[in-house]
Amino acid sequence: MRTTQVIRRSPRSTAVLGVLTLLAALMALWAPSSSAAPAGQVLASPDLTTYPQGDNSYPRAVRLDHDGSSGQTMLATFARRNQGAPSSLPVYRSTNGGQSWASTPISTITSHTSGWDLEAPVLYEVPRTAGGLNAGDLLAAGTAWKAGDYTAQKIEVFKSTDHGQSWQYLSNCTQTNGLPNTIGHGIWEPWFLLAPNNTLACFISDERPANTATNNQVIGHYTSADGGRT
Repeated sequence: MRTTQVIRRSPRSTAVLGVLTLLAALMALWAPSSSAAPAGQVLASPDLTTYPQGDNSYPRAVRLDHDGSSGQTMLATFARRNQGAPSSLPVYRSTNGGQSWASTPISTITSHTSGWDLEAPVLYEVPRTAGGLNAGDLLAAGTAWKAGDYTAQKIEVFKSTDHGQSWQYLSNCTQTNGLPNTIGHGIWEPWFLLAPNNTLACFISDERPANTATNNQVIGHYTSADGGRT
């Protein structure tokens, strides 16, 4: 499995990302070095007339190796923010290796905590059967929090056994409360890895241990021996 990560924009950033274009970067991963990547496709763009502060940010994509499509299925998601509802993660599918994408999402992941935003996502396909997971299971996660309130956050984890068509809440990788209600404190940007010893590692960008001019974020990780249930 290969994944691509586009440069992150924090929910704390004031920049509004108007459009999300994935294809050029994705195709460059698999095209021979002598081949030029084809023109990109706009996957999703917010209606800025209706939602002037709307943005589609934190794009993520993954190629599926265990759905029987010989590597032709790709999934992409992003944080759909400030568009008339709590932030959510729509999941789009390509069946031709990223050359084109469905016009509507095949599923949408919302926070397990009612009314909270869900942002900064990751998509991960489990590469082998181990540690309570099956090869081809999908994991998704993101930071859940109440808009405008930084004091409590969760890294919520979801699982799909049907290649992203539906999702079930699995657990919290970690959670925190009692933080200062200011920008620059929190837990963000989860990422997964099934380690050689078959434990599942959940990595996060952690702003809690230190917040200084020289060290305002560390990479921490949590491990699970039961497929992410605990």
